Amino acid sequence: GLIRPIAFPLIRLNPKNDVESKFKVANLTGVEWINTDESATIALIHPAFPTMMDRLGVADQKPDPDGIVRTYPFNWVEPNYKLPSIVKATMLSAGLDSKSLPDELTLNWRNKKGAYQRLSFADVLSMDEKSPEALALKNAFVVLGVSAPGIGQIKPTAVKSIEDDNEILATALDDAVNGSYFRTAPSWLLLIVTITLIWLIIYLGILRISAIKINQIFVVLQAALAAITLLAVSYTTILVDLSGPMSFALLVFAGVKIIRMMSDNSSRGKPGYRKLDIQSGSTEMVLVGFRRNIVGYKKYIAW
Repeated sequence: GLIRPIAFPLIRLNPKNDVESKFKVANLTGVEWINTDESATIALIHPAFPTMMDRLGVADQKPDPDGIVRTYPFNWVEPNYKLPSIVKATMLSAGLDSKSLPDELTLNWRNKKGAYQRLSFADVLSMDEKSPEALALKNAFVVLGVSAPGIGQIKPTAVKSIEDDNEILATALDDAVNGSYFRTAPSWLLLIVTITLIWLIIYLGILRISAIKINQIFVVLQAALAAITLLAVSYTTILVDLSGPMSFALLVFAGVKIIRMMSDNSSRGKPGYRKLDIQSGSTEMVLVGFRRNIVGYKKYIAW
């Protein structure tokens, strides 16, 4: 069939206004019904021309609770239906398959590749059709939007404190078309890492090795987890966020250190010999003991 490679935005308004709207959801193209309701209405702002109505996509975005944009709603999910985003509508208009993509994309920002090329609309209108700039636009995906200060919409993202909607949409489109969005590591993997760290720290606490060596091992473990997280997010499409296991391991480590310190200090007030940390390479052992009011020590050579 004829491909019409242009998609147009619609603005989803507050769902509380749906009952006041006369526009029916069934009139939108690309709706995926969860619970079919042909009479359902929706509050939105759409283009005025009827010829645009079959290529609409939601242009709204969903920042995280802290206001930072980390994900993009490829499908705008409502309780009873799903609406295509402007990115999905663009792919459908270009004849690309999007069935395998999830409802929400974790954006893989181009901080390693640099920003996308930007062209002034006036320059595009005046450029020679045979110029390299014009030829570069052939078969390219183009995000048309405003970026002037005070006009363009800006939001904080995971890599920049201020970014305009054009860059966010371009990133989402790039990730959707090329499949470069982040896949989140399975929860069972993070659970295994957390449990392994907990038991390893407890085992180190049980062993009678020096506190300095335990500290060194713990620092190396934390640095390794941080390196895995950083390398994965920088050079792969797998998002392995080990900050949770690292924080939990820190709490367990602090607990083990406190318990061990309390055990060592309490042994000073008990009859008999104290537990001593084993120092590797030591050839001497000092036994310190006391009984009632008699205190003394003897020095022995370990054979």
